[in-house]
Amino acid sequence: MVPLTRTLLLLAPLLLGACAGGEPIERDRFYRLAPPPPPSTTTARLDASVQVRDLAARGFLGGRQILYRTRAEPREVGRYDSLLWEEPLPGALADALAEGLRAAGPFARVHAPAERVEADYVLSGELIRFEHLPEAEPPRVAATLGLTLQRARARTPLWRTRLTLDEPLTESTPAAMAAAFERLTAHLVEQAVTALAAQRPGGR
Repeated sequence: MVPLTRTLLLLAPLLLGACAGGEPIERDRFYRLAPPPPPSTTTARLDASVQVRDLAARGFLGGRQILYRTRAEPREVGRYDSLLWEEPLPGALADALAEGLRAAGPFARVHAPAERVEADYVLSGELIRFEHLPEAEPPRVAATLGLTLQRARARTPLWRTRLTLDEPLTESTPAAMAAAFERLTAHLVEQAVTALAAQRPGGR
C-alpha cells in the first residue's frame, strides 16, 4: 500500500474543490456509475434471451473504495479512504452492461443479475482494472474488462473479448474523476455491445 503521507498528497488536488466550497474534506463521498445506454448497433434482434451475471473482480476491485495507481509505484494499488462507489463495482458494471444490451444489443430479452430466470445465454466476465491515474499527463482513469458469452447449459464459450480503455479528466476534482469513470464505463459498454452484436449468436 502507498504510505499515508503519499496518499494525502495524491488526494490534495482532488480535494481542493471541496475546501474551496467550505465543505469538510474528511466526509465520505459516494459516487454512482449510471452511464447513458449506447445507441442501437443492430436492427434485427434475435428471439433469444441473455442474462448478465455479476462480474468477478480482482483484489480490491470488488469493494467500494476508488482505486489509484502512481508512476512511482506502478506495481502497487492504493485506495482512497473517503472517495467511494455507491455500489460495489461488479454489480454496478453488470447493471450497466444489462442496460446497454437492453437498449442497443442483439437480444430480444435481457435480464439483470438479480433476476431469477432461465435465459438462453449467459454473459459473464471479470473486472481486471478500474483505477485513477492521478500522475498521468493529463490525469486519467483506466479500465480493463474481460467478457465471455456462452449458452446457459453449455460450458464452451461462444465468444470472448478483453477491452482496455482510458479516459482523461477534465479537471482535478473528485466530481471530475467520477464523471470520467462514468464516461469510461459508457465506452466500455458501447464497445462490448458492438462487438457482441457483430458475432450474431444463434437462437435456441
